[in-house]
Amino acid sequence: MKPIVCNTKNNSEPHIEEIKFKIYKFSPRTNPGPRNTILIPCFSEFGTEILGTVYCLPELLNNRYMGKYSIAVGWPNRTFLYKNLVDEFWEIDKNLSWLRDYSLAFHHSSRNLWKLEKQLLKEHGKVIDSSELSEVAIYPRFAQCLRCRSNGIEVLEDRQICLECGTRYEKPGLFYNPIQAKQTAMWPNLSPEKIVEASKYIQPNSIGLTARCRKTYGRNLPFSFYERLLELLKDYHVIWLGERQSTYPCPSGVLDFSDQELELVLALVSRLKFTIQYWTASTRLAGLVGTPYINFESPDQVWGGRLTPGHEGYRTYLTTKGEKKLVVTQFNDIEVNLDKGLELTMRAIKEMKYENYDDIIWIP
Repeated sequence: MKPIVCNTKNNSEPHIEEIKFKIYKFSPRTNPGPRNTILIPCFSEFGTEILGTVYCLPELLNNRYMGKYSIAVGWPNRTFLYKNLVDEFWEIDKNLSWLRDYSLAFHHSSRNLWKLEKQLLKEHGKVIDSSELSEVAIYPRFAQCLRCRSNGIEVLEDRQICLECGTRYEKPGLFYNPIQAKQTAMWPNLSPEKIVEASKYIQPNSIGLTARCRKTYGRNLPFSFYERLLELLKDYHVIWLGERQSTYPCPSGVLDFSDQELELVLALVSRLKFTIQYWTASTRLAGLVGTPYINFESPDQVWGGRLTPGHEGYRTYLTTKGEKKLVVTQFNDIEVNLDKGLELTMRAIKEMKYENYDDIIWIP
């Protein structure tokens, strides 16, 4: 059998002549025209898109853009996330799903999507820059006024204000008080019909597995690792999760649930015992519905380091309703020691059976 390899090199982006959308209308309101319409491009990676729909987008729509006619523009299979938030959702054509290779945290590096946002969408209304969404999460808490250098900065309900010169700043982002912020979460509600539909796929000991194969950032374990893992999980009914653009092809004999409509996927995940994933934000699937999950992640992403602020640690906390089991270790250490990766995975599963959700830390 020819080995399956995940190519992590981003080649030059092809030019797109035309970008088509499928439009979903959610509200009974009539579009009032460009002067009172906002468009929110949501072409970020999945992990921050979830943070955006649960926290950032509701914050902007309920405050800064209250009353505006709102249109979210985003990826296929994401309609469910926006139906209770905006008036319309414009779903990009599925044939353009390869553009996900250029998605990053809260933004992207695609020339085609840049042209769409900066030029083509403007005729329909005010286009919200991705920085407005990200600032809801990461806007800094100032200890000193940037204008007069006074230390008298007071945090009010909706802003920061300098008591010396009166300069006003945005209120601190979610990451500066995540415990309080989590109380404002707008968790998506699954329909009973989707849960019934998803139940048809559930067997005893059903679990979910995401086999990351993403070009952006790399950090992909070889496909052989997942083949060996499936052997160790023979007592479980494994269901293959993820998006085909960033997930290894599903092996034969395993139920392939990749690239399904998101609400159905979440309904399925809500019925699983747990999910497993490695250095990927697919944890959001289990986190949103309260299903326990195992995730391998690097310490700098979870807690921060010399050059990184540990944003994934904040995002994980804010988007997780239930229990989680973190295995904190560096990707490079597992990449050269796949046996240890399998051993740590099975240890995490065993500990979860006894409701032990303490982090596992492995530093060779």
